[in-house]
Amino acid sequence: MVVFQTIPSIVSGQTHYVGLSPKIGYAALIDSKFDDMNRFSLNTCGGVTAGISLFYELQYNRFLFQTGFDFDFLNSTTRITDFTINRPLEYPSYPMLYNYGFIDWRETRNIGMVYLPVMFGGQFERIFFLAGAKVGVPLSASYTSKGTLEITATDEQFIDEIQNAYTHYIVSEKHKDNGSLALKLPSLALAAEVGVDLDEWLAAKPPRRRRGMRRPKRTFRQLLHYRASLFVDYGLLSLNDYEGNLAASRPINVSNASSQTGHLPVFKEGTPDLQGMNTVLSTDGAVNSLLNPLTVGVKFTVSYEFEKPDPPRRPRPKPKPKPKPQPKQIPPVPPVYMCGVVLNGETRAALDSASVEIYDVTGETALFLDTTKTDGMFHTKLEAGTYSGYIRRPGYLPYTGEFTYVEGDTVYILLQEIKKDIVTLLDVHFATNKTVVLPESAQTLEDLYDFLSENQTVRIKIIGHTDSVGSDESNQRLSEGRAKSVRNEMIRRGIDASRIEFEGKGEMAPIATNETEEGRAQNRRVEFIILSE
Repeated sequence: MVVFQTIPSIVSGQTHYVGLSPKIGYAALIDSKFDDMNRFSLNTCGGVTAGISLFYELQYNRFLFQTGFDFDFLNSTTRITDFTINRPLEYPSYPMLYNYGFIDWRETRNIGMVYLPVMFGGQFERIFFLAGAKVGVPLSASYTSKGTLEITATDEQFIDEIQNAYTHYIVSEKHKDNGSLALKLPSLALAAEVGVDLDEWLAAKPPRRRRGMRRPKRTFRQLLHYRASLFVDYGLLSLNDYEGNLAASRPINVSNASSQTGHLPVFKEGTPDLQGMNTVLSTDGAVNSLLNPLTVGVKFTVSYEFEKPDPPRRPRPKPKPKPKPQPKQIPPVPPVYMCGVVLNGETRAALDSASVEIYDVTGETALFLDTTKTDGMFHTKLEAGTYSGYIRRPGYLPYTGEFTYVEGDTVYILLQEIKKDIVTLLDVHFATNKTVVLPESAQTLEDLYDFLSENQTVRIKIIGHTDSVGSDESNQRLSEGRAKSVRNEMIRRGIDASRIEFEGKGEMAPIATNETEEGRAQNRRVEFIILSE
């Protein structure tokens, strides 16, 4: 007879998700090939990036595809090495030379970007990776320039430099200036991401389902999935728009100036007052310079799974044609009802007090619930047809499966005594390459829980198996994780942990060929062995 019968199937095929990923990390707008003829140079310090991704993801077995929209904010600081500008006094008859020292000057750039990513990758147990490209367009860009301006003056009539002469604008002061940036578009970046699923710790558990109940739909919380990951993006195309920044720069007053240092500072005409600072991306040294964005950071992802429709139900058996009406003078033949006997599978001895549950062929509607008499028999008013049965008795492995009652026959149910045999669990489902038990497995888990509850002295070992796809190490970890997940489901329901051991055998114990999908489906299974009665 069939006990916890045969082949488990791993849910595969397409799964669709939508979700969002807040992220934060380090950002740098890398200045390279900047040449201002040794007047000053640039050092990229970087800053922060923050943003959010709205995405759609397709999972097909281990393959992942992802696209959507990324909204990123980049903040990056570039340090300008110290430099000096000399400007003579406006009155030629009074030969005084003003020295302007630009100390600790920094330019901070703020950029808002929107990207369209196209990413491909894979899922291996809890680990996943994605790699691809992103096409981006800047939404906004600005810069802030700030530092210290130290002004001194020299005069042929004085031995020392003139300092802190407020009446002559010879002072030391902090300066800050803002402006807009022109950037090239579109931007093209290479992107990569690697991370781990957090479902085992954060995802909501599926509801318990008793035999005879319709499979409940998963709630919104039970369809949520969680991830944490590291990401890196690098822009291949330079964002620097020299012509645009030059056209937007402030006009340069070069009268009576020994140097304007690439047209970076702007002085108020006729005075020693600093009027503002143009961006270094508009100066002479930025004609051929590059500006490439780099971001590195962490993501936390929340995604929603579109639940798959329930598989089609098995068709009900066609009813027998109605008998032709008999002449009125002949009384109708009384209907013949089902009679069954529950026996010991080895000794054929009748088993009393066995719980007999009979359902329709879908297993959802209970038609008969009773226990056997002293002769092991049960009687119902069910007529000929195909039914689903669940018969159990303490000290025996339960019977679960379909049977067909033919009119006039007796249904014999054989139960096997608890021995140290290997038993295959029916319909234990896992997500592809994961260890999380899916809601479709609820009924089988409830049957195993009932069996352990009714046989308090039984100890078992749960054994996981995989097919040969993937490496030996990953299959071994996957089989152990799945066996442990089934054990955890029993403990969560109230079974003492000391009664359940677990083991993974990976791909080392196949029961069918691994050359076909049907054979691999048979090899992906969960079993248990009875350690003690």
